[in-house]
Parts: sequence; C-alpha cells; structure tokens
Amino acid sequence: MRSSTALRILLVSLLFVSCDNTPEKQPEVLNIAVPYDPDTLDPHAKDLVGHFAVASNFYEPLVRLDARMRLMPCLAISWENPDALTWIFHLRPSVEFHSGKVMTSRDVVFSLERLLRNELLEMRAYLSGVAEVSTLDASTVRIQTTHPLHLLPNKLSFVHIVPEGSSDEMLAGKADGTAPYSLIGWERNKLVRMQRFPDHWSGAVVLPFANLHLNTSAEQAMKSLPERKFQLVRFDSKQSEPLIKGEVDYEILRNDTLFVSYLGFDLSRHVTPQCSAVPNPFKSLAVRRAIHLAMDRDKLVKNLAVFASPATQPLPPFVFGYNPAIGLPKHDVTEARKLLTETGYGNGFDVTLDTSRGMEPAAKLAAEQLREIGIRATVKAMPTSEYYRTLDSGDSSLFLSSYGCVTGDASDYLDDALHSRDSSRRYGGSNFGRYFNPQIDRLIEQSAVIQKVENRRIRLQEIQSLTMQDLPWIPLFIDQEVYAIDTRFSWQPRSDGFIIAYEVILRSPDS
Repeated sequence: MRSSTALRILLVSLLFVSCDNTPEKQPEVLNIAVPYDPDTLDPHAKDLVGHFAVASNFYEPLVRLDARMRLMPCLAISWENPDALTWIFHLRPSVEFHSGKVMTSRDVVFSLERLLRNELLEMRAYLSGVAEVSTLDASTVRIQTTHPLHLLPNKLSFVHIVPEGSSDEMLAGKADGTAPYSLIGWERNKLVRMQRFPDHWSGAVVLPFANLHLNTSAEQAMKSLPERKFQLVRFDSKQSEPLIKGEVDYEILRNDTLFVSYLGFDLSRHVTPQCSAVPNPFKSLAVRRAIHLAMDRDKLVKNLAVFASPATQPLPPFVFGYNPAIGLPKHDVTEARKLLTETGYGNGFDVTLDTSRGMEPAAKLAAEQLREIGIRATVKAMPTSEYYRTLDSGDSSLFLSSYGCVTGDASDYLDDALHSRDSSRRYGGSNFGRYFNPQIDRLIEQSAVIQKVENRRIRLQEIQSLTMQDLPWIPLFIDQEVYAIDTRFSWQPRSDGFIIAYEVILRSPDS
C-alpha cells in the first residue's frame, strides 16, 4: 500500500469524562478526537485509513492483525488451506450482530460476494484473486482462488462482515456489526457516538460509551495537554517532544510503522528524461551501489524534523519476510566516488529528484548527501495525486517515495512493487521504476505456493538478500509514530497506524 497523507499525519486524542468530573472516579465516556471525516459508514465503500478506522469500531473481519501485525482469529476460529486454490474457514459459534441476529456462513458469503460483484466498492481490492465463495454448512465457508494466494487470510483482515441482506443505503448511514461497540448516532462532519455492546463474543472490557470527534487538529490537541483534556495524542514534530515531557501526567510511546521511505530509479530506459547523463546512469548497478554507500542514514534520521529509524531493507523488522542478516551499509563517500569514476560518471550529473510535498524535507536531505558524490539532484515536490500520476506514467528518473506492507507480509511489496509489471496477473502495479529481474520474478511467484511457514519465510528472506544486492530501491528510513498517553490509560500503538477505541483501556489501580 502506498503511504497516504491521512495515514502519515494521523492524530488521535482521547478525552474521558466522568459524571461529576472527579478524576478519582472511573470515567464513563471515552472521547476520541480524529483528523479524518468519513462520508459514509459503509465498511466496504472506501479504501482509506479514516474510513477503515471508523468502521473497525463496529465491524470485524474473519481474521485480524494485532498491533504487531500478527495474524489472529476473529470471527473465524480456525482455517486451513487443503490445496493450493482452496481455503476453509470455521466460524466462531454464537456470534451476534448488534441487532441481535446470529452470524452464520451466509453472512460471510453475502459480505464477500457483495464486494466481488460491485466494482464501486474499493475494499474489493483485498479480494483480488478470489474466484468463488460458498457455504459448506452454517459455520463453515469455502473460498476458491484463481491462483495460489498465501496472503488470503491477511487480506481478509481488511474485509468486514455485514449481515446478509444489508442494503447499500443502510450500510451508508447505519452500522450493524459484531465489534465491542455499537453505533448510537452519527452527526456528519462532527461526531460518531458509540455504546458498549454487552453481548460481544470476547467479553471485551470497554468503557460504557465512546465518541469519535471528527476533524480535530494536532494543534487543538497539543494546546489542551496542560488541562489533560485529551488522553492520547499523536505528534510528528520532534519540537513537540520537550513539551510532552514537561507534562508529568503523560508518558511517550514511540513505534515503528509499516512504511519505509526509499530512493527509486528509472531502470528501463536507455535515456532517462530528467537526467543530464547519457546513457541512463541508474541502469548501472555500480551507480546504484554508489548511491547506497553515499546515504548516511543515521545523519538523515537525526536531521529529519519527524521521527524515523534507519532502514536496512524495504521492510521493517516486524513484517514477515524481514531478513535480520542484512545490516546497514558502511557510509563511504570515498568508495562511492570511486564507483562513479569507474563507470564514467566521475564528474557527476544533474537529475531531478521527484517526491510528494509531504516528503519534501526528507528529499532535500537526501539531495544534500547525493551532492557529496557529485550527483546534483534538484528536488521537485508535487501534490500527492500529481506525484503518483508522474510515477505511474514512468516519467520520473529518480524519486523518493514510501511503501508499507499493510498485511504484515513481504509479499505485499514483492508482488506490487518489485515484480515486473503484468496487469493480467496483477503484478507490479507500483513498480514505478519498471524493474525487471527474471530470477526475482520467479522466486516471488514460487513463494506464493510454499505451504510451510518457515520454508516460506526463508524464501522471502532470500529475496530480500537478492534485492539488496541488485538495489532497485535504496531503503532510507522507517517512519515512526510517537504518542503521548495519559498515564491513567493503557494502549499499544499499532504498526499499521489504526486507532480502534476498544483497544484503549483503563489501567488497573494497582498497575
């Protein structure tokens, strides 16, 4: 998944209110202030962070990803993959929708078929490769795929289950899910009100009421900290950290996200349009290696205005397929210059470094390091939509971008961003540099049919090693999110950046 402004600037703030405003008494209401503003409550309609986060307070999927991107049972208690194209899901018994209807396999089939048949529902992207869904009995669902799809359970974590027969109109303005909170009311552009669902299958301990306050800015939250108005605040700027540390009633939580920022190249054309050097220097592995050695990631992270950590590969450590044997390269400007000289670029060259406006500061820092080896990069920052149009059209020679494996599995970026482009098989949609390596293509495709988890992990780690030898990407840093949380509350930040109300709990008095 490409990073979005909504995800990268996500702010969530929590306000508790007791009946008489006495801090010693247990709060009754959890008020969550968020910067996003969904225009529908339909959990299938929009593939946007804000929409998914709101819907996740009311609906649940068959399987879910926990805060560290580990696959966990949810509405399905178990599943199996008896052959390469067949998946069987066994449903949790006695699960009720908020309306009181008992969930069965018919509800699951209805939900998936709704996505498969309606091209306007954006969450249908997570069912790519699904050919057919059927019920085996009231508590068992069979899913047939068009090709081996090891990532199916991970992808299904983004598909919420709705009651059979739900209309588009009902789902757009109401919610009837199975999650620990049910909907009381929705005031568009202002407020979503929730109450505890007492019959939730997990017996989750949540506050009696919770509100999502829409369109709340970071500035509003930060100004309110001294009054303890908000209990959880996400902040990006390092300048905010001293202010947070001055508030004795808060602790700071820092968390690596899924998103890795990287330098990418035009790897297909003999002459690349935004570069003075001919032929295209980025097709040379020696030039890419020179850039790899020129990047001082520790210095880059230190000078960023936002929080980050150095990246060794296109994955953060908690994504399945990460290779711990790959370390940071030694920063070596002398060796980098030598490599450029040996390949005929000793005098350097001029190039445009494309990026989005949100990543412009990082691009300028990277450009400064490139200039140390004679690559004179001029940063061109564009609005996000224009930037991705430029990348999709292949008009960029050098670019700074970011990618996150939202399913928690390396196959996300391998299939979408590293495999050569093949629209008929849905490979390479985000392969902006038009990278083509038949060996890596073959290994990516082979990894999809490996059944044993450890064998598949080894194969994915092998691909990471080969990738870092060929360097189609130069990984720079892993984005971090930093939160200030009221010490009366407990919460584990999620690596995917989603904030779900029922995951925030009160600390016990003796903790």
